[in-house]
Amino acid sequence: MSADERGRAVRLLATAAHDADDLRQLLDLLGLDPAEGLPDTRQSA
Repeated sequence: MSADERGRAVRLLATAAHDADDLRQLLDLLGLDPAEGLPDTRQSA
């Protein structure tokens, strides 16, 4: 799975989860890291 796909998966789970604990469990189950859902803030030079 690409980094973009992983980020979209994290954001999708965040919208579907009932609460923070539910989200944590779903992410753990799928081997995803919450930080993968954050936008890429690096800027190219």
